[in-house]
Amino acid sequence: MLQVRFAGNNHCTNGSKLAIMRRICSIILPEFSTSRMWKALCLLAVAFAEMLAAVVAADDSGSPRQDFSAQAARLAIVRGLDVVTKAAARYPQNQSCFSCHHQTLPLLAAVTARDHDIAIEQALFPEQTAFTHASFHDDLDDLRQGRGIGGRAMTVGYGLWALRLADAPADETTEAMVTYLLKMQHDDGHWSRQTGRPPLEDSNVACTTLAIYGVQKYAAESQKPVAEAAIEKAARWLQETKIESQDDKCFRLWSLWLLAAPADEITK
Repeated sequence: MLQVRFAGNNHCTNGSKLAIMRRICSIILPEFSTSRMWKALCLLAVAFAEMLAAVVAADDSGSPRQDFSAQAARLAIVRGLDVVTKAAARYPQNQSCFSCHHQTLPLLAAVTARDHDIAIEQALFPEQTAFTHASFHDDLDDLRQGRGIGGRAMTVGYGLWALRLADAPADETTEAMVTYLLKMQHDDGHWSRQTGRPPLEDSNVACTTLAIYGVQKYAAESQKPVAEAAIEKAARWLQETKIESQDDKCFRLWSLWLLAAPADEITK
């Protein structure tokens, strides 16, 4: 049984973390051959950032890798970031509702790059955080009632991910978003997408993992007993459900990390 807790997995070695990065990239990258939407650029920027961390680090023997140009990787990442951050900045000028592909994924790309000492557009964070928060704050009553949210649990999960990436504090809006997720969980423990829109909305494994991630971070004290029980149910469902797609594999891997699975189970 996986250990369930509100923090992430802090016990893996750097080598294990690198193995996870490589595995995530190997799962995500094949999706780009079938997707021509610009959303793939956001995922590509994330993959490039994770790849940079792997190729510039020491290999398992402790020797630096010499078969890849870190400078070339950095240049590719910078160019990709420029595309996605500009697209994210333009989105609020034309739309009023939160979007996982224009808020969450650009923030994820930027945070990952920043963590590896790559310069980013700092204005991205307050702008996208404010837009995301306002979008959900306008729906407080519906969130608290577990109704009326386009994209349902998937949208709320991506929204909490965006706020978490920006280090947004917990408040009545995030509490309402958690309430919505707790109300929308199925009896067997999973959360379901509303529609099939690959590559972002095509997997109940992804939806369940995102729900876990948001609930772990933003459940209020009064919600934690119910939230912990919900995560345990989700963990059981994730262990038992059939993995069918690349998306399932990627998010199943992430869920193992979130649920503090042993390192050998994560990397196998």
